[in-house]
Amino acid sequence: MRISNEWLDYLERPLWSGTLGVCLMYGYTDSEFQKKRESASFDATVRAIEEKIELLGADTIHLKEYFSHVIHNGEYLYKPKVFIEWAIHRRLPVPNELKEFLKSRNETSEHVRAAMESLEAQPEPLSTYGLSEYLKHRKWTALQAIFILHGMKPQGTDENTRDELQTHFIQAYSYLEQDAFTADEGEHLKPKIIGAGVTTYCETPEFWFRWAVSKGLPIDERITKHFKTNGEQTETVAGIGKESQTKKLIKEKELKQGLREIWEKEGHPEARVFFPDKLKKYINKAGSPVTAVYTAGKNAGIDFKLSTGTTGHRTKKTISNYVSVFKKTP
Repeated sequence: MRISNEWLDYLERPLWSGTLGVCLMYGYTDSEFQKKRESASFDATVRAIEEKIELLGADTIHLKEYFSHVIHNGEYLYKPKVFIEWAIHRRLPVPNELKEFLKSRNETSEHVRAAMESLEAQPEPLSTYGLSEYLKHRKWTALQAIFILHGMKPQGTDENTRDELQTHFIQAYSYLEQDAFTADEGEHLKPKIIGAGVTTYCETPEFWFRWAVSKGLPIDERITKHFKTNGEQTETVAGIGKESQTKKLIKEKELKQGLREIWEKEGHPEARVFFPDKLKKYINKAGSPVTAVYTAGKNAGIDFKLSTGTTGHRTKKTISNYVSVFKKTP
């Protein structure tokens, strides 16, 4: 297959940014993506691109010894061949012309391929004996808990919790990430540093069971039976979940109202202007929920404090979603 001139222009570049690479796989340039991102309407492709950009960042850190890249002004840059190889293994919609380009190259990256294939290996069902052994443990890490609750044998390491859970249990991972930042005092997940700045969460099996029930996640029947037999009533657990959800909705409503008032006061700015520029002006101001603004890294977003004394964090992406809602609801 002949490579078109349009693709050759990109393939002749020595390096791609992660954003450009992901956008190209979906048929956008990075500038077109930014315009679509600023639109008030929800776009499934834009959401998919955002998720894959986050996944690329996580993979780059996890596979850094194999995944060749350059860091320039704090941004990761990749050789087109390396990026396309990653995109194929992560099942992005890679255009056929780029697949042909990859085949035409003699060099291979066996280390990257092996690492990615290992990450994508399907989890094995957890035997009844294996489950009984895990149920004797005093604590489960987040990685162990989500695999076990689904009736699967935990795989991977706590250092790559994000990769494993995003690959196999994306719904559970989304709840985990949300609650790590937003759960109320007394319910929050307790972080544990496990080396090199990596954070995981360790709780009792009973805690994880209640947490999964409150989220409506699928739970292996053997685990449900175990906790019912040992005095955990599902009605009680479900009640805890409903109460927790109600408190979260009240908290979310107050936070959104506070941010909306700032947004209206500033003349209805676009999301990229609202965060961080406009919000910075309201840090610790009377009537403002904003207590801090972070502009870089995976914690980019705001810290907040509500009238009840509840504190928490919201990501840049969540704030952008808020602005989209503000635009649609007068």
